[in-house]
Amino acid sequence: MKYNLTQSAPSPCIQLCKIDVTSGWCVGCYRTLEEISQWSTKTTCEQYAVLAVLSDRANTVFLTDIAIP
Repeated sequence: MKYNLTQSAPSPCIQLCKIDVTSGWCVGCYRTLEEISQWSTKTTCEQYAVLAVLSDRANTVFLTDIAIP
């Protein structure tokens, strides 16, 4: 994947803002409150570093929500 490091990374926010008390992640974008509040002051590289971990967080949530008989 190529990144345009001359511009801010796109925000992962999908306007479904609620923090899960167990994980501490937003149920919409999987960022922490700290990552959300500091997004606009992070460097582009820091923003992409956050984006890089979000799919793993989402997979963790989906895998732990599956009921195993």
